[in-house]
Amino acid sequence: MSTPNNQNDPFADFDPRISPHSYDQKQTNHPSTGTGSMDITKNFSSPPSSNPPPPTPATSNRSSAEESITTTPSPKSTKKKKDPFAEFDPRVSPHMYPNGIETTTSSSNDQTTSNAPNPIGILLIDHGSRKAASNELLETIASIYQTSSKCPSHFVVKAAHMEIASPSIEDVLTEFVMHQNIKQVICHPYFLSPGRHVTEDIPELVQDAKQKLLQMTGWKEQELQIITTPHTGSRLNVMIDSISHIVEDSIKSELRDSGKSGNGGKDELGGFFGDVMRMMEEQTASEQV
Repeated sequence: MSTPNNQNDPFADFDPRISPHSYDQKQTNHPSTGTGSMDITKNFSSPPSSNPPPPTPATSNRSSAEESITTTPSPKSTKKKKDPFAEFDPRVSPHMYPNGIETTTSSSNDQTTSNAPNPIGILLIDHGSRKAASNELLETIASIYQTSSKCPSHFVVKAAHMEIASPSIEDVLTEFVMHQNIKQVICHPYFLSPGRHVTEDIPELVQDAKQKLLQMTGWKEQELQIITTPHTGSRLNVMIDSISHIVEDSIKSELRDSGKSGNGGKDELGGFFGDVMRMMEEQTASEQV
């Protein structure tokens, strides 16, 4: 079997390392064409007819591949989407992404998120009791504080018990950090007197929980801020005001229940509570002068 003549091979001078667009200028004396450009489609054209085709203008001497590339419209540019994994750190525990990875591409949403204050955890701590009603009272106080006008919107208020009952201090601090990504927590001991629980036990429990969380997250000491406030009874002025209001309300209630709170004036107030009420009213009047 004889080897075919290179003159009949349209790919004899084709170099795959060269761009097809360069063959208009590449001088290759191809035997089958006898021209300075390599026309690999000529040997596959239809048989010659008796009437030769009209000469091709010099301005249209372009390959079909080049023609198609030139006339094909470019696709519309699309807006580059934000990489959802741009801020993902594989060295950090998956618990640090409780809400998933932010994928929004809206610049307004990004700006709103960046301007929002970081959440702050508020942890109210009492001793803990075997009576459910006593433990539920602290939960109620935390709920009222959370919904009151005195609580900023970025505060997250929860309750914990030093011992006996749950949740413990460590339980709630773990919830704050690992599930709500809260890195700033203020612990408030709900105690009246500065006893050992306030001065020693609670600070130690808070510090132990913080060290465990630092090990779990791999954060540095300054990245997790947990502080403990003075106990509730440390604000004597607030406590005295509260005591005063409670005492006054109790006296009025006692007089009302005993039927001695008529509308005739102070003289109608009798007994011990009547005397106390008169003294309180006189004291109030002297302060207003």
